[in-house]
Amino acid sequence: MNTEIRTIEELTINAFPALQTEIYDGWILRFSNGYTYRANCICPIYSSENSISDKIHFCENKYISRGLPSIFKITSDTDSEIDRTLENNGYIKVKTVNLMHGLIETMPTANIEGIEITNYIDDEWLEASIRLSGIEKIDLQEIQRKMLKNIVSSLVCVKAKKNGLVIGCGLGIIDNGFIGLYDIHVDENYRRKGIGLNICKAILKAGIENKVYKAYLQVHSLNDKAINMYYKLGFQTLYTYWFREKKQENTIKIIDV
Repeated sequence: MNTEIRTIEELTINAFPALQTEIYDGWILRFSNGYTYRANCICPIYSSENSISDKIHFCENKYISRGLPSIFKITSDTDSEIDRTLENNGYIKVKTVNLMHGLIETMPTANIEGIEITNYIDDEWLEASIRLSGIEKIDLQEIQRKMLKNIVSSLVCVKAKKNGLVIGCGLGIIDNGFIGLYDIHVDENYRRKGIGLNICKAILKAGIENKVYKAYLQVHSLNDKAINMYYKLGFQTLYTYWFREKKQENTIKIIDV
C-alpha cells in the first residue's frame, strides 16, 4: 500500500476507536456492536503471509460469532486480488467514500463569530453531536459516547451557537502531523447558511495554531454538496475506499451515519 495512504488509514483508525480491535496476519478487525461500517470492519492494511481465501473465512467466523455481518474496508490502493476474491464470494459493495486532503496554508481560515473552541469534549459538545447526527437508539448513542471518549489524540472541539443553543459542531483530531475533520453536523433549520464551512475553517485555523499543516477528511462519494464545499476550502481527493458486506443468517443490520 502507498505509504501516504497507509499513514492516513492508520490515522482514521486512531481517530475513530472501535470498542474492540484484533490484529490477524496484517489485517485489523474492528468490532462495535453494529454502529457504523468503519467501526465494524476488516481493514487489510498490511502485507500478510496466509492465503486470502483462508483469511476471509477466518474473519467471517469472527464476525458471525458476534452476530455481525462480515465487512471489509477496501481502498483504491488495496491489493486488487482481495477485492476480486470478496466479490467472487458474494460480498456486495455497500458504500463508497472519498478521502480528501490538502495543505492548510492554502486554505481559508478566519476567526468566526458565534464559534466556540475547546481542546476537549465537554458534555454540551457531546450531546449536540449525538443530537445533530440523528442517532435515536439509546444503545447506539452510548457506543458513540464511548468511542469519542476513547480518542487519545489531541482534539479541537468546535461549537456554532445561536441564542445559547448549539446549532452546529465539528471535531478536529490531531495526529502524526495531520488534523482530521470529523463529525461536522449542522441543525437542519440552519443549513445552507455557511455554518458548516465556518466550522471547518475554525478547525483548520486551530490546526495551524497547533503547528499542523496537513488536513484530511472523509465524505460519502454521493454527497455532492459537501464535496463541493470541501473543494472550495482547497481539499482534493487523494483516494477512495468502499465497504464490501456479506450478510449471514441472524446477523444484525449495521447502522451507519
